[in-house]
Amino acid sequence: MKKVFSILLISLLLPAAVFAAGQQELPEGPVEIEFLAQWEVSPQEIALGNEVAEKTGTVLKYNVAPNNEQRNLIATRMAAGNLPDLFFIEDVEPYKDGYEGGLFANLSAGADRLGLANIKAEIKEVENVYGDFFAEDDGYYRLPARRMKAYGWYWLYRKDWADAAGLSYKPEMDDFIKFAEAMMAGNPGSVGFTAYGAWAPVSAFGSAFSGQMPVQWNPPCLTPVSGDWECVETSDRYREGLKVLNYMYKNEVMDPEIFSMDQVTAIQKFVQGKSAMLIGNSPHADSIASSFYEANPNGEIAGAMYAPKGPYSSARGGSTGYYKSWVVSANAKEDYTLKFLNEFKSAESLAKATRSEGWDTAGGGHGDHTWAEWMGQIVPDWSKVHPTLADGLSKADDEVAIQDPRLVEYASEVFEQYKPEVASYIQDGVAKFITGADDIHSDADWEAYVAGADKAGLQKLIDDISAYYR
Repeated sequence: MKKVFSILLISLLLPAAVFAAGQQELPEGPVEIEFLAQWEVSPQEIALGNEVAEKTGTVLKYNVAPNNEQRNLIATRMAAGNLPDLFFIEDVEPYKDGYEGGLFANLSAGADRLGLANIKAEIKEVENVYGDFFAEDDGYYRLPARRMKAYGWYWLYRKDWADAAGLSYKPEMDDFIKFAEAMMAGNPGSVGFTAYGAWAPVSAFGSAFSGQMPVQWNPPCLTPVSGDWECVETSDRYREGLKVLNYMYKNEVMDPEIFSMDQVTAIQKFVQGKSAMLIGNSPHADSIASSFYEANPNGEIAGAMYAPKGPYSSARGGSTGYYKSWVVSANAKEDYTLKFLNEFKSAESLAKATRSEGWDTAGGGHGDHTWAEWMGQIVPDWSKVHPTLADGLSKADDEVAIQDPRLVEYASEVFEQYKPEVASYIQDGVAKFITGADDIHSDADWEAYVAGADKAGLQKLIDDISAYYR
């Protein structure tokens, strides 16, 4: 089916392809480039984009399509032969269709022809890190855009409480539980740890314990194993992690309200001394530290980049990998768009994108996604980050495992068909085991949970994904 669609695209777009191959001269003066963005563009980003556009004799026209709409929009415009000049693509199958249909500019050839040093340098860096992951037989047709960073979430803990208990943070599970319980004992009415967005940190915790690295943290968390795929949450190793989580829930080492709290409530519990630890994602760590020290001038917190580890794991509860790619459409404005992208990949543009307010906006303001998407790897100015957090965060940035970017999207009709029901079932089942509504120690309860996941469509999903990527 994919080949048939590609042939259809080629025949449908032949006049446009011929026109692109000729690279006909456009009128003098700025040339409008359509940039299809996935998030709202902040004033800072517009300013940087306009500056780059002016340098390259272009005018940037922004169109914004939300994530859940962009895939359909790209598919529609691919079929109509009217692609944006510059956009992101993340699904594997549409990328294959577009590449095979001749819809994308060859970045390698364009960079050589136009002498674009920044794109050449980017391609060289990609080759050094990823080998041929992004390469097709005759060049590069996409470049990494956003780099996802998620390393087991980030554990902030009350260092003053730990010092009073005579303990230091250790990621080994038994030591970790004793660490949390000792801080609780010295501070009546507190819990061991709380979290916001509970599903992600709990998944990171269980996955780190089991030593399994999911491709995405959205349930079902799938991971490739010897050419086939496995659901982390239905594995026996993940079950062992759930037993520990169930123990911590019953003994309030884990906050009993963890599944019902919003971000503000969870942070305030930590700031107000109602929890010994807070699990949060790294973009918010610095703002949380600021709130903590404002409320607790004599207190002290520290950050641990490692999730507690179980018998199988290396304590790494997260991953990193490029999950979006820049794509330039092959049309009459290909050269202008390549020049724009080349300037955007310059050291000067990167420096402007990573100035101090770049980190501030990552805390929830404008640019949370787009700074990182536009520039690729974003390196915060660590001098602007609170010293209790900067060391751990910067080291974690260097030490995460890198995934094969070909696997970061599950591109299939079956996945879209079965994912919602499977995801809901797994989230509900994991929560029941942790809270004790179902008995994680009961083989019958566990087998019923696994069977229910298959009934919801999990095995069909795994079979389809395994066959697609094999």
